[in-house]
Parts: sequence; structure tokens; C-alpha cells
Amino acid sequence: MPDRDAINISAGATLTERLGIELAKKGIYCLFGEITSDSCETASCFLFDRLLKGDKKATILICSQGGDGDASRGLVGVMEMVKAGGLIIKTIATGQAASAAFDILIAGTKGERACTETTLLMTHSTSVDARERALSELLEKVDDQILMRYTTLDRKKINAYAKVGGNLWMSAKEGLETGVVDRLIQVGEVLDVD
Repeated sequence: MPDRDAINISAGATLTERLGIELAKKGIYCLFGEITSDSCETASCFLFDRLLKGDKKATILICSQGGDGDASRGLVGVMEMVKAGGLIIKTIATGQAASAAFDILIAGTKGERACTETTLLMTHSTSVDARERALSELLEKVDDQILMRYTTLDRKKINAYAKVGGNLWMSAKEGLETGVVDRLIQVGEVLDVD
């Protein structure tokens, strides 16, 4: 694998691609838009690269309405592995962290999970069709394990919150109160990614 500081940026690369490479060199990965197998694969490679290079910390910035739950669970598994290897993962949400993005946010290192004061947070049971009811029960157990591992939420607390269309929406403040995040980033605060 080439030295990440020696990566050449092609002349045809978009501004987003060029900036993404420069941010990755500094230990920051932006996970914006839909969560896909491609975005989670790239995030996984980014995290393993940081760990293998001997870096101590990586930051994932998140603004997503969610997406592929299987891909996000795969990334959460990678996050667990690299944390066990000593990498601190700072997760920061801005805008929203919903569904699959919510799981990625809460899987950051305890004490290193944050969101802006105006971030909307949402979790819900994994959606499956009528043919997959047995799978639905299993996925709900997995979802519950993820929630309880990283937050103070459990099924009883989730059911106590107001639900909209089967989704549990929370303000940033409620996310702090339930252990979804460890701190709120105040308006005007300079982002500390170190």
C-alpha cells in the first residue's frame, strides 16, 4: 500500500474527492449522504489504514439520513476491531444521524461521540418485509444489543419516547441525556478533531 502522504490526486478528481483525500491524510473521514456498502467499505479501509500506520485517533464526520443497515453493521464491526487495536474513533454528527448513520455515530469511542446542538437523531427497528418475520425478530435483538452496548437506551425507554411512523427521533439534547453522544458541540465552537 502506498504511503498515504504520497498519494497523487489526479487532475480529473472532483473538488470533493481532492478534499476528501486531504482530510483523510489528517485523520478525518466525511460520511455524508446515504450509507452504502461503498461508503462503509471506504470508511473501513480508512480506519484500518489509520490503525496500521500507528495513528492514535481517527475522526468520522457524519451527516446522513441512513441507508444500508447491513453495511453499517459491518462498519460497526470494523470499528470494534480497530478500537480493540487501540485506535480512538471520534464520531461527530451534524445535521442528522438517522437509521444506519445513528448506529455508526454511537459506535464511536465512549467519551469521543459528539453532535452539534441542532443535529436530529433517529433510530428504529430494521425494516423487513412480511416474508422475513423471523429475521425481523433476530434483527430487533441485534439492534437492541447495539443500542444497549453504546447508550443508556433499552426497548422500554425507546417505547416511552414519542415515535413518528415507527421511528424514534431525538434532539441533540435528548441524545446527550440518553448516552447516544457524550457531548454537544456549541454554536460557534471551533471543531477539535485532535
